[in-house]
Amino acid sequence: MIAAGTQATPLPDSPITQNTGVELTEIFLSVAPFLDGVQQQLSRQIAEFDPEITPYAEYALSRQGKQLRAALTGLAANCAGGWNKDVTQAAVIIEMVHLATLVHDDIMDEAAVRRGRPTLASKWGNSIAVLTGDCLFAHSLKLASEFPTTDVCRAVSTATRNVCSGEIIQNNHKGNLQLAEEQYFNLIQMKTGELFALACELGGSLAGAGADETRALRRYGMALGTAYQVYDDCLDLFGSEE
Repeated sequence: MIAAGTQATPLPDSPITQNTGVELTEIFLSVAPFLDGVQQQLSRQIAEFDPEITPYAEYALSRQGKQLRAALTGLAANCAGGWNKDVTQAAVIIEMVHLATLVHDDIMDEAAVRRGRPTLASKWGNSIAVLTGDCLFAHSLKLASEFPTTDVCRAVSTATRNVCSGEIIQNNHKGNLQLAEEQYFNLIQMKTGELFALACELGGSLAGAGADETRALRRYGMALGTAYQVYDDCLDLFGSEE
């Protein structure tokens, strides 16, 4: 946040959105059926939880926004053999991990509202929110373990660990204006770039991409996620509420 009395300089449009709105819309339309399938599968997961947990899980899983990570999974699959049930399952897993991080983020930020409605923590308390987030993390790993090889589960668990580690490091350096550039980029790659990279990696590999193509997709996802977080941080510093 900007210190009181500091004049914020308006931030220019993002390179992603500037003069490219139509193109982005078209890109997302190209994976709209895929995202519908992901949403349906995600909704079905609610029944897997204990009945007493269902209201909390349902509330957390219904908070989806742009579904960027799921969209990237589908788009990466399009670079290879196209969508299949494994690609959809991977997108569900990644969205669930992301939503679990949002539940925990709201606790750490003491946020009362997200996307126009009360956070899970403000509605049911921190204890319920922490444990609901934990349940979502655990369930995502259960889904990852259902693949015939351990590759997906290993990738998901590693990414989840890195995201959580990034959040811890960020919390440790909150308000640190002396953070080195290298430290900053390492931090945002862990907390944001990691899930973007995972989405592109799994989308490609599960659609039949070769090892070289999968590595290239992962690098692209990491770069995109890092750029996304840099711009988001700039908005926090220089952007307006609008």
